[in-house]
Amino acid sequence: MLAWVSIRLQDVTAWQEKWASESQHGYRPQHGTEDVYWSLALRIECALLQGTPLTGVSFDYSKCFDRVPVAILLRLVTELGMDSRICAPVRTMYSNLRRRFRINGSVGDEFRTTNGILQGCPLSVLFLNALVAIWCKAIDKEVPLASPSAFADDTGVTASSRKEVQQAVSITEEFAELTGQQLNQKKSVSFSTSARRVRKLRLKSSTIPITTSWKSVGAHLCTNRGRQDSNHETKVQQACKTADRIRWLPLHFEARSSLACSLVVSGALFGCSVARPSRKQLSKLRTASLNCIWGSRHRRRCAEIVFTLFAPGHRADPEHACTYNTMRMMRRMLARRDDLHDLFRQVWTCADGQPRQDTGPVACIAAAASDLNWTWPDPLNFVLDDGSTISPLQMSAGEWEHVVRDGVRRAAWRRAAARREDMHGIEDGIDREMTLALLRSSSLPPYEKSVLRSILAGSVWTQDRLSRAGMVQAATCPYCDAGAAEDHEHMWWHCPAWEGIRQLHSVAEHADVPSWPACLAKCGILPEKMSLTPVIDLTSDQFDDARDSSRADALVKPLWKLFQNSESQSRPNFGKHPLMLRQPETASTDVSICDGRVVVHTDGASRNNQHKTLRRAGVGAFWGKRNPLNVSEPLVGPNQTNNRAELVAAIRVLELDSRPLNIRTDSQYVYLGCTKRLAAWSANEWRSGRREISNRDLWQKMQLLLERRETGSVLFTKVKAHASHVDVRRGCVLAEDKFGNDQADALAVAGAAIHPVDNAARSNAVRRMLVIRSTQRMMIEIVLERASRAKSRRQQQADDQAEEAEDQDDEEGAVQRQPQLSDGQPLGRASFGADREDDRFVYILMEPAEGGELLTVIKEIYEQRVHALSETWAARVFQQCLSAIAYCHERGILHKDLKSENIMLLSRDRVASPHVVIIDFGVSELLSTTRGPQGQTHRNRGSALAGTCTTMAPEVWTGDFGPKCDVWSLGCVLFEFLSGRPPFMARNHEDGSEWLRLHRAGPDWSKLARISGLAQQICQ
Repeated sequence: MLAWVSIRLQDVTAWQEKWASESQHGYRPQHGTEDVYWSLALRIECALLQGTPLTGVSFDYSKCFDRVPVAILLRLVTELGMDSRICAPVRTMYSNLRRRFRINGSVGDEFRTTNGILQGCPLSVLFLNALVAIWCKAIDKEVPLASPSAFADDTGVTASSRKEVQQAVSITEEFAELTGQQLNQKKSVSFSTSARRVRKLRLKSSTIPITTSWKSVGAHLCTNRGRQDSNHETKVQQACKTADRIRWLPLHFEARSSLACSLVVSGALFGCSVARPSRKQLSKLRTASLNCIWGSRHRRRCAEIVFTLFAPGHRADPEHACTYNTMRMMRRMLARRDDLHDLFRQVWTCADGQPRQDTGPVACIAAAASDLNWTWPDPLNFVLDDGSTISPLQMSAGEWEHVVRDGVRRAAWRRAAARREDMHGIEDGIDREMTLALLRSSSLPPYEKSVLRSILAGSVWTQDRLSRAGMVQAATCPYCDAGAAEDHEHMWWHCPAWEGIRQLHSVAEHADVPSWPACLAKCGILPEKMSLTPVIDLTSDQFDDARDSSRADALVKPLWKLFQNSESQSRPNFGKHPLMLRQPETASTDVSICDGRVVVHTDGASRNNQHKTLRRAGVGAFWGKRNPLNVSEPLVGPNQTNNRAELVAAIRVLELDSRPLNIRTDSQYVYLGCTKRLAAWSANEWRSGRREISNRDLWQKMQLLLERRETGSVLFTKVKAHASHVDVRRGCVLAEDKFGNDQADALAVAGAAIHPVDNAARSNAVRRMLVIRSTQRMMIEIVLERASRAKSRRQQQADDQAEEAEDQDDEEGAVQRQPQLSDGQPLGRASFGADREDDRFVYILMEPAEGGELLTVIKEIYEQRVHALSETWAARVFQQCLSAIAYCHERGILHKDLKSENIMLLSRDRVASPHVVIIDFGVSELLSTTRGPQGQTHRNRGSALAGTCTTMAPEVWTGDFGPKCDVWSLGCVLFEFLSGRPPFMARNHEDGSEWLRLHRAGPDWSKLARISGLAQQICQ
């Protein structure tokens, strides 16, 4: 049934437009929720600025779909002219419909209903629109000074006085009674912009509450000049929770970015074009989105780079999205609703010179223009930061959205350059195509792509950065003997340790690095307006070396071949047509005929697709060998894409040949567009959904050419592209189609060669691409080699420390040696110390723990905020603690006093792998042992009540404990490590019963809400 309804829905949509009211905006082409809330917000803003009263009411129906009388509804749509072939099956379906109540797994008896239409059925919304249309027309006729609005069952009325609104309420009450509806008095609200107290509207025997803030079809509106922050707080908090859940999914970067756009930002910012969230809320949501996409480990990443280069910032960054959606909604509403132009001008005029409001469409547009650094001298014109003037209504929706996205990115780059020293140079723009070419290529493995993202975002941690963060003691480069601080400049360009890598990339090595801006020299980002002085000579020995190098050859071969072949390209001869190739004098008019139609093969070709600056497209159409109609042309215009060339090829065939045609194309884009989508696009004002289709001008021309011909005279056929003889033998493609498609492709390639790139522009693009790719490759290899050496260095340090400890033990002869790894040495170490004694003292020798106590680390994380908690690092610490205690238990030793003060770290490095030492065995005990059938076993022993109350297990208080008491204590330490607070805290530390009561109640698990679910499960 639903499949049948989905097909018939296309037929009844046009019928709906014949009777629908202009006040209805639900489930209609070129209408949406914004028609309700944006226009209402504009009227409210105008009333507030002018000081005029505006009263309104928003109705809520209780169970609207379930109360609609089916018989009345079907009679109504029949009177409105619905085709009986659609109405009759629907009537039959409802007459035979049986329903059941379901509660959990139980199902009740079936019953019939006279009221209620199916929710989820596409026709139900049209039926509901038919019913609501009666209400809209009744309001228009009986209360002409009132303005009704409706989106499905969400209805409302506004007027300049309370009297008209009260009349509309009475009409609505009567309408609900006649149609079996029930108005929800608690959820229906009224509002007024008047400063004076307004009497409440009456609905039946009660009154409708007056509010200053409410939801209109999901968007928050208010009648106050100030912002209602509480309205957005709930959505922001929910979005942050969703972002935190996405953050822990095992997905790649692009997948997390897509989820952040669709599930985090879009819902939280719905309606932001009329009521912007506060700066604090946007910042909170931005942090959640950034952590969701990037993660929280690399804290020094530049958020502006992440949102402008790696993720679609206009959808993923709340600040960008708020500005973008506001500007996009402005153009959409003004282009769609001519009736709002005068009101929009009035609001703009009233707002000019007055203190800016926090809500309202015009106030939000003014804030968005300020964020973009634009000026707004006229209601329908903006002046960009470069001084040019643009008008949103004078350009297509796609062009306007592109301008806004570009403005949002440039504003973000200016902020980043002003805030970060390593981003100086991007304030005038970034060459995104060149900078991201290597990242988008398939030649880079996924791990190296993640490394390149870290480099571009400026999140590579050097020794100097670690030192300034207090994570290491010295900033000196540990990889060379130069004694210089390891900053980014030293690491990339001066460190002798990486000289071999730099020599493999001679293009980057011989470039004039001191003249480069910081963004290129430190982060590998190519500025858009970087001086084009010859940073590399394409004819010098440097370029020959780079070309001959095995690694550089794979990188630059397509580019230098392009440059070398540019001078030898020849332009074909032209005939009478300015764009057509001259045909041989022995031309033939032979064509292939199929079912009375002339067969023509079309194709488009685009060269150098990976480089937008160098991209050139051509058009090809093949009638037959030596046919004078054969077309080989360059694609005209700035948009040099393959899809556009394919479409132009089909259009050229329709222009040149008036006979019945069978156009055979290998483009799915052209085939589906001409056979299935063209009519739908035209009916939807050349939009696919709500977005304007690409190549709109060509599709409109295609429709015009097809309408001039007889119906059925043009047939489009899809053929296999680049077919082989194997495909012909297998029957995948006809031999004539393979030949024709190959010939059309050759003509298109020849057409693309007609307009080669200017040599100066080509050489400039090649130079820029060589430099940026070589530089980024060099940086990636340095990071990988640096990480490898750091790992080896840490391993060597650990081995040296172990050897030093063994040597010291041998010299003093008093240290109890730990077993070797082959004997089960733990990851962490239980340090009993080495002792010597004389006549007066006992000397205890212990290794230095430079990392301090674990308690110090906890304070640095939660109190001093020196660095953030890394769950990976915490897991390694806890794993070593468990290993050390297991080692003790195997030897019959109970620690009994495990706490964060007794867990020491040998290293202060919070990035490298930790080395844990368990200390203070002052109250430890030996387990009593018995001989069992399978050997030695340990029994519980509780000879002494000792330990720390906050981590002491319940068994210790009762006097019967064993190895499990140490596990309990470690769990308390883990809780404190992950939350910053102990799990139990009693008022009287000496009262054992108080502690036992706390243990039975359990800790407050809400303190672990900020950590991952897996970490919470481990702690519990």
